[in-house]
Amino acid sequence: MTSLHGRLVAVGAALVLLLAVAVGYVVHAAAGGAQPAGHGSGGAGPATAAGDVGAVTSTGPFYAFKSSRLDRDFGRVAVAPASDPTRRVFTRDLRCTRLAMTGGRGLCLQPAPGVTVAIQALVLDGNLAVTHRLTLPGYPSRAKVAPDGRLAAVTTFVSGDSYASLGFSTRTSIIDASTGAVLFDLEKLSVTKDGRPFHASNFNFWGVTFTPDSRHLYATLGSGGRTYLIRADIAARTATVVTSGVECPSLSPDGKLVAFKKKVSDDPVTWRLWILDLATGREHATTETRPIDDQASWLDDRTVMYGLATDDSLSDGGGKAANPSAVDAGASVDTAMWAVAADGTGTPRLVLDHAWSAQLATTS
Repeated sequence: MTSLHGRLVAVGAALVLLLAVAVGYVVHAAAGGAQPAGHGSGGAGPATAAGDVGAVTSTGPFYAFKSSRLDRDFGRVAVAPASDPTRRVFTRDLRCTRLAMTGGRGLCLQPAPGVTVAIQALVLDGNLAVTHRLTLPGYPSRAKVAPDGRLAAVTTFVSGDSYASLGFSTRTSIIDASTGAVLFDLEKLSVTKDGRPFHASNFNFWGVTFTPDSRHLYATLGSGGRTYLIRADIAARTATVVTSGVECPSLSPDGKLVAFKKKVSDDPVTWRLWILDLATGREHATTETRPIDDQASWLDDRTVMYGLATDDSLSDGGGKAANPSAVDAGASVDTAMWAVAADGTGTPRLVLDHAWSAQLATTS
């Protein structure tokens, strides 16, 4: 059995790593976002001029995302019309590690400056202007906004830097997007499983997704090496285990399906994109066979969008790109957004090149 001292040493080492990554990110941002850490002259050249974001957000559905091209625009937030995804318009100075946007509001996560490992969670309006700022402990992991824009969720790593790491620990906060106030932490939920109270000191929660009315949420609960899908009543602060083996769920717009990453290998840890039918409990794989370590989003009730690395350094050697960890994608990895049918048919298609943490959004 690992000693308490050994566990404390491991946690301390993880926090030191997170601090180093966060400081590196902040230093690069302070230098004008010249180029992502670990890359040489590829970041030469001026940053792209800011454009008229409102002209895009006011004319119909649009994609909101962070640029992952390995240049001076790395990390900058941009929008693109759904009708023309190649026409991206950059915000003036907003940079994010994770971004969520829907229901007329957004959420941007970025490492906070300072000597402690912390993030700034920026609540955004429909034109991606900052309305509220919060400082939370940890490194940016997941961000989600409810379909009606009323609530948002932030997940951070408070130790460890990946869901594949041993001994990682998360903190997930639910935020009132209209005021910027933290309502509660998911660790405060009273959870039941098979009709009985379910609790353990090693509970971790991540991957929140909201129902359209913001009354309930789904999330992953991790405990003892296993993962569970929970459904929580936000007002009552109660939750019930729905099923097991579900990570980073994402609820379809009609509330019938959940896209999630399913672990298919332990050595190395590998996930694939699967779909759960909430009414029947049946699961099936999508036709995307590349490794997925992302919380997918939905383009409509039948199509799922997700991110994949394009950086050659993350290739498995056979030309298949692996999916980056939260730290890698936030710091130095080029990525692209892909889409695939949720019914297990069809071929994956490219949606946005040089993009990460994207969502199809509207201003209302």
